[in-house]
Amino acid sequence: MIKGSHDDGVHHTVDNIVVDCHGIKFYLVHKPSEIPDEWKGWAIFGHIHQKGPFIDFQHKKINVSVEHINYIPINFNWIVHLIRKHEEPA
Repeated sequence: MIKGSHDDGVHHTVDNIVVDCHGIKFYLVHKPSEIPDEWKGWAIFGHIHQKGPFIDFQHKKINVSVEHINYIPINFNWIVHLIRKHEEPA
């Protein structure tokens, strides 16, 4: 679990992690401001509530705050599908 703003004292959390899903690497972190400048891949965060798009294809950022995902967990496979669909030639 990625440590959030209210998770002090919660065990088994990490500040960030990189995961690979179907060949796409994702940097998972609570706040987008904590994404390293040198990271050029996709980043998933959840701190920003009710502001901005769910997926920012230009900046490779995905906002999974509960308001954006309607309080329902989403699957990495679905995110990869959306990215691949966006990358398809028109």
